[in-house]
Amino acid sequence: ALFCCTPLLQTVRVPRIRVILGAIALLLAGLQYLAAETVSAAVFTPAYDYAQNYISDLGVADCGTVYSGREICSPLAGLMNVGFIADGALFFIGSVLLAALFPGALKYVFLGAALLHGIGNVMVGLFDETTPAVGAAPSIHVVGALLAILFGNVAAILAGASALHHRWRALGIAGIALGTLGIVSLVLLGFDGAGLPEGLIERFSVYPITASEILFGVTILVIAWSRRAARSPRVVS
Repeated sequence: ALFCCTPLLQTVRVPRIRVILGAIALLLAGLQYLAAETVSAAVFTPAYDYAQNYISDLGVADCGTVYSGREICSPLAGLMNVGFIADGALFFIGSVLLAALFPGALKYVFLGAALLHGIGNVMVGLFDETTPAVGAAPSIHVVGALLAILFGNVAAILAGASALHHRWRALGIAGIALGTLGIVSLVLLGFDGAGLPEGLIERFSVYPITASEILFGVTILVIAWSRRAARSPRVVS
């Protein structure tokens, strides 16, 4: 069970309010992203196909654009792009607030991954997928997407490793499994989905990050509010 082991917050000395705010930031990052995607997809024309359309299709403002053979018209592109940027910003803020839960140097590696994920999301939100590349280099959007997806999943794996360190096995295994799934899917996406629907494979690379945001946000929030955590002599009230 998720709450079977030593309470996570009993192993570190960290202000409880900081942990709560960090967990809320992570939770909001995932939830607002899903909300932005769902609402934007609902008004997309032609009908949005979660298996074939890329997530970034939702961020293209110019209707009538044809990109990689896909006709794109996203009336709420601005909402989706704000969702990308907010996700990156909230993820990094939450990571900074929760960094004290990571043992030793792992916290700095995690913060580095969180920063690169955040920067990538901001790039994706500011430069849509139709942004032209310069020379042989990939476009700013593609670079941002790679940063966001790769390091978001790396951060999930590191968070899982930290949870295992604190003997939260179920949470730790879930974080590592989600991040691994995301990275494997990203590799497959680099091979055009290996014959599978590319929109679906892209989602298997992105949704593990969103799932980890929500999972860790909810779990840490519950721990921080629990009576066991509140009574812990090592948690600063």
